[in-house]
Order: sequence, then structure tokens, then C-alpha cells
Amino acid sequence: MALSEESRFNDFAAFCRKTVAEGTTSAKHLVRLAKRPEPEVRAAVIANPVAPVRLAERLVQEADCTVTELALSKKRLPLRVALKFAEHTSWVVRATAARSLDAPAQLLNLLAEDEDVLVKLEVAQNPTAPASLLIDLAQASSDAVRETVAQNPNAATEALWQLIADPALTVRSAVARRPQLPADLFRTFSKDRHPYVRCVLAANEGLTESELECLSQDSSDEVRRIVASRRLSSAEWLAKASPESVLEARRAAEPDRRTLAEIAKDLKFEVINGEQPSPDCGREISAWYRRRSS
Repeated sequence: MALSEESRFNDFAAFCRKTVAEGTTSAKHLVRLAKRPEPEVRAAVIANPVAPVRLAERLVQEADCTVTELALSKKRLPLRVALKFAEHTSWVVRATAARSLDAPAQLLNLLAEDEDVLVKLEVAQNPTAPASLLIDLAQASSDAVRETVAQNPNAATEALWQLIADPALTVRSAVARRPQLPADLFRTFSKDRHPYVRCVLAANEGLTESELECLSQDSSDEVRRIVASRRLSSAEWLAKASPESVLEARRAAEPDRRTLAEIAKDLKFEVINGEQPSPDCGREISAWYRRRSS
């Protein structure tokens, strides 16, 4: 539906005010513009380097998520003002700042120490977070934060080495799902004490044929079954494999006749309160087989 004349005028007026707020060097003009309700205008005032400090800080404390996103995207935003977003009374606004791709590293460092774990999670998944910060977060007390670091594409190898020794199954599994694992990390993972982690590793589409060959010799039937299923669905592998290898893969890929409870019990999956069988893990593996066979 077309905008009315009034709506178009209001949009144009807001654009003009934003432009003035971005370019003016008059503190008086900025004080006046700070009274406007438009998020674009308020963000422009916050980011203007000549805005009075108290005015900018007050607008930061009054900022909602929209103003926060807009202000942090401004290249001229003074660092001292940007850091004030870490002191906002609303965790939702702090989380918005933590997920901003334009947030300065110093702000992310402050937000990584936030008392709210949801804010820390946003920092942990921010792909612009410094590698050094992710190394620190890899040691966070929250399993969810460490798992999120494991999924961050910017996580340094040092962080990954910490995480593959993590006591939480979910954390190690998150690392095993990364699209490209260094060879030394793969070798360590291929010897993980939990079959489920090795199952996740075997399902990783980024593995080379030599790595799949390594896992095809795994002590776990489930791991060998995943490798065999992958090979049988690969036209390239089938074209090169000998009849004996194909037959061996078909045997290894045969469905598991045990119940899900028996599978979960044998794998001895760990849960939050210790190493206990978890039916969810059995369901996940069975779902993987169903997807492969469909």
C-alpha cells in the first residue's frame, strides 16, 4: 500500500534531522535533536563526536535495541560512548550490543563479563569477537557458552584444543561438527572416550577419505555404520571401491536391531548431572540413519 503524503513527509523530515545530527558541530542543535523520538536521529546524536558527554550517556541509557544497533553501526561513534552500552540497565539492550557486528572489541570484552549468561552467549557467537576473547570464553563456567564458542567460526585453534578436552559432551560434539578440523584435532577426536562424539565426527561432511577410513576401523558399531552409510551414498567412492569393500560397507551399514534404550545404554551418554544413559542421544543417531536411508 502506498504511503500517504503525511507519512512520506514524516520520513523525509526524519531523514533530514538525522543528516543534521550527523553533520552538525553545534551542541545546541544536538541537545534539541536529542528530544526527537526517531531512533535514527537519537542514534546520530549519540554517535556525533561533538555531542556533550552527559547528553550522549543519557541517550545511551534510554536507548532501545533499535537505537543501540544504529548507534553501534556508526563509524564516528566515540569509544567512550560505545562502552556505556555495557552499563545499560536492560540485559536485552546489552545482548543487542553484544551481537552487533560493529561493536568494538573493548565493548565485547566488557560484555563477556556480564552477569547475564544470555549476554555472554551473544558475545560467544559474535563472529567478530577477538580470538583472544573466545579463548577466555572457552573456559567459561557455562556449558552453553563454551558450546557456543565451539561453533564460532572465529574460534582460534588454542580455544578448540581447550574445548576438545571439555568434560561436557555437548561441547566436544559442537567442535566435532565444525566444517574444517585440523588434522591433529581430528586425530584426537577419533580417540574420544564417548562413541557419540565419534558418531558426530563421522557424520562431519568435511572429513577426507583418509579420515573416514580411520573411523571405519572404530570400535563402535554406530561409528562404523555412519561411515559405511556415507560411503554407500557417494558415487565417487562406489566408482573407486572394490567389490569386496562395497560388500563390507553394506554389511557395516545394516540397521541396528537393538532398541533405542539399548543403544543409549551401551553408549553411556553423559548428561548434566553425570554420565547417565540419555534416550535423546539414541534418538539422534536413529534419526540420522533414517535420513540416510530415505
